This record gives sequence, structure tokens and C-alpha cells, in this order.
Amino acid sequence: MRDDAELAQWVRNGASDRLLANPVARRLLATQAIAMPAYGDRVTDDELRKLSAYVAWVRSHPRGTP
Repeated sequence: MRDDAELAQWVRNGASDRLLANPVARRLLATQAIAMPAYGDRVTDDELRKLSAYVAWVRSHPRGTP
């Protein structure tokens, strides 16, 4: 994902608009064995902000570093 908006698309729609616009990526998404579920409005904006902060934290602490 490129940014918080794309993360929100993944969580709410099960995929990002950027990948769905790419024919190869769209095919891979359509044929994957286990798809990302679309949570729609069941996830609040505040929950998305917290999830984004968690993802940023994980990226800043790569595995194997103190």
C-alpha cells in the first residue's frame, strides 16, 4: 500500500482501486485462494487511523532489529 487512503480501501473494499485498475493485479486478486474480506463501514475512521499507526510502527521496527 502506498498511503493511508490505500490502506482504507483495502480494509473497506477488500482491495485497492490502484490494483483493481491493473488487469494483471485484478486477475491475481480475483483468483487468490483466500481474499481480503471487505469490512465496509464496520470499521470506523478512528479504527483505520489506529491500524495505519500500527502498520507504520511495524514498518519502522523491521524484524530482527532491536
